[in-house]
Amino acid sequence: MRKTREIGQFLGSRIIKASVLLLATGQLVACSSMSKIENALFKNSTLHHLNPAPANMAPPEFAKEDGPEVDNTYMQSQADYHFTIAEAYSLEGQSEKAISEFKLALVYDPNSAMVRMRLAAEYIRQGLLSESIEQTEMAVENEPDNIDARLLLGGLYSSLKMFDLAVAQYQEILKVDEKNTEAPIFIGAILAEKKDYDQAITYFERLTQDKSYAEPEKAWYYMGRIYLERDEEKFADKAKQALLNSIRAKQTYLDSVMALAMFYEKQDKEKESVKLLESYQEKFGPSREVGKHLSRIYLEKEDYANALRQLQVVEEFDGDNLNVKLQMALIMIELKKYEEAAVRLEDILVEAPESDRIRYYLGAVYEQLKDYKEAVVHFERVPSSSTYFAESVILSANIHREMGDQGRAAAVVEKAIGFRDDIPQFYAFYAALLDELKEYRKAISLLNKAVTKFPSHTQILFFLGSMHDRVGETDKTIENLKKVIAIDENHVQALNYLAFTYAEKNINLADAEALARKALSAKPNDGYILDTLGWVFFKKGDLNTAVKYLEAAYQNTSDESVIVEHLADAYSRLQLLDKAVSLYKEALRIEKDEQKASGIMQKLSAIQSQDVERERLPASSEKPKGIPAPRQ
Repeated sequence: MRKTREIGQFLGSRIIKASVLLLATGQLVACSSMSKIENALFKNSTLHHLNPAPANMAPPEFAKEDGPEVDNTYMQSQADYHFTIAEAYSLEGQSEKAISEFKLALVYDPNSAMVRMRLAAEYIRQGLLSESIEQTEMAVENEPDNIDARLLLGGLYSSLKMFDLAVAQYQEILKVDEKNTEAPIFIGAILAEKKDYDQAITYFERLTQDKSYAEPEKAWYYMGRIYLERDEEKFADKAKQALLNSIRAKQTYLDSVMALAMFYEKQDKEKESVKLLESYQEKFGPSREVGKHLSRIYLEKEDYANALRQLQVVEEFDGDNLNVKLQMALIMIELKKYEEAAVRLEDILVEAPESDRIRYYLGAVYEQLKDYKEAVVHFERVPSSSTYFAESVILSANIHREMGDQGRAAAVVEKAIGFRDDIPQFYAFYAALLDELKEYRKAISLLNKAVTKFPSHTQILFFLGSMHDRVGETDKTIENLKKVIAIDENHVQALNYLAFTYAEKNINLADAEALARKALSAKPNDGYILDTLGWVFFKKGDLNTAVKYLEAAYQNTSDESVIVEHLADAYSRLQLLDKAVSLYKEALRIEKDEQKASGIMQKLSAIQSQDVERERLPASSEKPKGIPAPRQ
């Protein structure tokens, strides 16, 4: 049991030390905002004793022939037992249960300063500072030379702005241990907390000049922080010099290195900051804090390779941190290291199997790796409540589409609409799939329902207009395209489609030209818009201008059969028959639709018989994809 108690005391001392730092450093200049413990909820232990720990309680006595006597072995074993249980509860974060067990330990060992300090630390966790002070005062009374107890008590007094009492505790520490390095810093911090900056600076300066003071780097550091707290612009040079002096006193003192790096960044000297931090890593080995800071800088600069290198440093210290692993995976995606990204994301998924975000990223990565089966598996496991649901559905459906299974793709989107009918992208993408399946009437029915839900959604209205065009309902096509432009006057697809529709019907050609020119101003090198404008001039009979735009369209989009065909039509009309024949043959090689290919063949045959057929197929209705790129 003794060994167990020793282990518990070791763990307890670390928690007490953390409590000391939490309370005392809460008062340090420029750190006071870190932990405003004085605002914590606490009860006055004198007025509200809610099952307090006993100050003194006589232990049970065991009768013997010569009178009552305490069984010390039994008492110690019981104290050890309850102390160990209390430590276990504390480590699990169950402070209330830990408090109860520490109280029981005090029943059997009421003079233990360690138990009272551990109890005090748990009270701090609960925000019960008055109770914590009571227990720490008793610990100091039991062990006046216990430095940790006095540090804790000084920190508690400081947190309640009882500065004179705090200073008294720190001075008592220096009487016990004149070389103690913590108490002087806390005294200086109290001066800074009281806004007595000049006296605080003078105090820290004396510490730096004291040859017997073992940690001058800390005094220089807090001087620098005080200068920054007072007026960063006015005292910038002094702050910088103090931090440099701190680093000279101890090159490995990371607090000063980080403070100076952030100072450089505020002065718009990012290169100096990076140089300082990288130098620290090179000279003294990897540091988690430095790695985190450098990774952030590199990420902001989109220097992903160096950001990844620094995150690998952080991972060495914090290998279980899923956020670090995710950052690294996303950087690997940016660097197109998809296999490595997949491995890391799979590792994260083991720890967080319900993460919709990881499922989404894994699907996107496997898609890049062309492992479509795995991609679909992950996309389809993203729940409908997720913010990644819409993109997962569309990407999953698009995989089926790219593999030639439009029916399966449509089924995926149709099922998704059953779960979430409030996502307009589903209707637009579903309509595109139905267009490919030539199920135009079904698409029109779907989109009419969607318009009632989303009357101002331009893409749904655009698709509805294009579906009416497929079934020859030109008036409804024009009606819906006008609605789109009324909502968004710069909707390029609608401007182009309406211009082409007018040209195809040989109506409103002046309006058609204006619409096409407006679309072209937004996308000057778009082959479909160039084709539309060229076709408007073709219909106007301005063949020379038409050829200029149609040739430009062909140069930008030579793999679209109908654009090739339009230029052939213009050459045919200008009696440039050799060029026309060559382009009709090229269009035939490109065109996969048998009906369209048949129309091109008729034109080719007509040239050979000098009977040019001028019938054409629509070229300007670029098929909207409706597929968003994966979120990086």
